[in-house]
Amino acid sequence: MSTLVPLVSNAQVAPSDGLLYVSNARLRVGMDPARGGAITHLSSPVMPPEWAGRNLINTWDSGRLIQQSYYGCEDGSCWSSRAWRWNPVQGGSWHNAAPKLLASSTFGDMISTSALPRNWGGQNLLDDVVMTTQTLLLPNMVKVRQTMRYTGDAAHPERHQEVPAVFVDRRLNALALYNGSAPWTGGQLSYLMPGQVNEYYKMPEKWAAYVDTKSGYGVGIYTPIAEQVVAYRVGGENSTAHSDCSYLAPLITSAIQPHSEFSYDTYIAVGRVDEMRQWFAALAATTEPALAVQRRIAPPSQPSLLRLATPAGAGAAARAPSPAAPAPGPLSFVQALPLRWDSYSAFVNTSGMQNSSRPGAQMLPVKVVAAGAGAQQPALLAPMAVHPTPRGRVKASTG
Repeated sequence: MSTLVPLVSNAQVAPSDGLLYVSNARLRVGMDPARGGAITHLSSPVMPPEWAGRNLINTWDSGRLIQQSYYGCEDGSCWSSRAWRWNPVQGGSWHNAAPKLLASSTFGDMISTSALPRNWGGQNLLDDVVMTTQTLLLPNMVKVRQTMRYTGDAAHPERHQEVPAVFVDRRLNALALYNGSAPWTGGQLSYLMPGQVNEYYKMPEKWAAYVDTKSGYGVGIYTPIAEQVVAYRVGGENSTAHSDCSYLAPLITSAIQPHSEFSYDTYIAVGRVDEMRQWFAALAATTEPALAVQRRIAPPSQPSLLRLATPAGAGAAARAPSPAAPAPGPLSFVQALPLRWDSYSAFVNTSGMQNSSRPGAQMLPVKVVAAGAGAQQPALLAPMAVHPTPRGRVKASTG
């Protein structure tokens, strides 16, 4: 049985490489403002000697990293010689055109960034999309709140959405996950060796990890809303080439709606696969099942369609607009979410371990209420009717 590592916070900015860092006794996490706040550094001093302190994230190009990525309509864009689609990517385009940073800050053990992403194939800066990433360092992992605010008018079709895209060192060569029928009962894990094209796997425990088969250590990611995972690997075994990588992305199927905002939480850990599984199990036992939502937002000329109100008293529910506001149609829910993260003091990790910088912090559960009669909450995941291929981002320096 593993134990939690005491949190010793050392939040810092490292001007030498431009990254924003937070670190403790177990983890060091860096976000790159030049790449829209994508996570570009993840290391741990408690890894085996050959891995200790080494960056585990693949940063070969703007499409790698750990970052937000979404898919929508066919838009006439191309990736190299391939027809592509609307695909806002936090880190930039396939030509490595940079996103536009709007804001970045560090506070205690939290880093927050907001940026305009690039359209992966079309290269263009998407001024109707804002991606916000907020990371909070916990004792044994990092909690990430990802938010994509879309103010465009296009109604995009259902697509697989990466929540998020994760690229790590190729030497983390085995994909570990549980794909049995009795999640969180200690059943045997599967260790898979994906090929160089997308492979899809069930993920009942909603986490997966790439691990070094020699030591059993690696990087794990737990996204509570995900139901399956896509993965591939580029390059030969034990390859040290920067262009080679191991990729995975937890997936949902969702349609990006006009004037909407989508948020979800994900947790990233470094360690032995058995201890990461224990940490994720503890989260699964203590977090609410509702951890993400897509909600409608108003165009600039219209009143807000949904308002989150947090009057005095923790746990105040969000309320619908006043009767004078026009009643909108149904909201497109993915899943209801405790959305409040409007101040650092309002947030505490859901495993019960309080953040050291604000030991009195409390999570304020905020429920999302649909505005107008007839608002509906459909099933969490629609049938997988559309199966686009997430971009492979394989050696994207070509072309």
